[in-house]
Amino acid sequence: MYQHHHISLLTENVVANKHFYTDVLGLRFIKNSVNQNNPHRRHIYYGDYVGNPGSVVTFFPVNFHGRQRVDGPSYFDGLAFNVSLESLGFWQHRLVNQFQIAVVQAPNTLIFQDSDHVPLRLQGVENPPRSRWTTNPQSDIRAQYQLLGIATTTLVVRNQAATVQFFEQMFGLSAIDHVITLNQYEHLLIKQSQTDASLKWGPGSVDHYALGVATSTQLDALWERAAQLGYQQEFRANRGYFESVYFREPSGLRIEVATNGPGFTLDESIADLGTTLSLPGEFETRRAEINDYFARHGLLD
Repeated sequence: MYQHHHISLLTENVVANKHFYTDVLGLRFIKNSVNQNNPHRRHIYYGDYVGNPGSVVTFFPVNFHGRQRVDGPSYFDGLAFNVSLESLGFWQHRLVNQFQIAVVQAPNTLIFQDSDHVPLRLQGVENPPRSRWTTNPQSDIRAQYQLLGIATTTLVVRNQAATVQFFEQMFGLSAIDHVITLNQYEHLLIKQSQTDASLKWGPGSVDHYALGVATSTQLDALWERAAQLGYQQEFRANRGYFESVYFREPSGLRIEVATNGPGFTLDESIADLGTTLSLPGEFETRRAEINDYFARHGLLD
């Protein structure tokens, strides 16, 4: 019923970020848009060739003036992508030899960081389901070695038991040894926090994680369920590419639930994804002003 939809983070250096996710990891730059709550802030999206739900990683560029992030007592600790098991040797060579990225090897896993020091993993899986993903012909990575969607993210929380209960009560997703299984290849890890450090937002901080569902009717039901159970409801939104509801789980992390459609071809063809500044309808009359703002502040890289 549920799958990964996307995860959204913060970045300070768009050029380095785009290089890493497109040139190094082989994802496609699928959407150049704006934060719908603040159109003077960009929102950039990466994914497979068409931006299938579960392949999408998005970033809000923010100038932190050199300040580094400090993960507080509750935070999302990076993410992992699935790859075919036989591709791990290719990825080890590519990351280390071609791009000089430090890699730690673990069983069937490569561990490294992106340009904002976000912890990343490539998890090798046998017989991965390729039908959900669309090969990116713009990448130099051969089809059989390309990323196969998000595998997992880790929620580090103040109250592990309460977060586990939130997922059970809201979504019917039970945890076994604090691992929530969405399907054979997609999971969420719930960890007890070991820090009392004060949260400081910075490059690589995760704004939110999104589960995917098929219909807006499911969003309606979840919104009502949260009210009945007393969980924090944030807001509902129609992002155009998908509809969403936003909640806060008991430790304060933002959880979005988004519909799997209509998708990123709503305002651009498949061939043109990511090549224009895509604006929600309410901001279209401000296109010239927004473009000018981005140009003056060096935000069009």
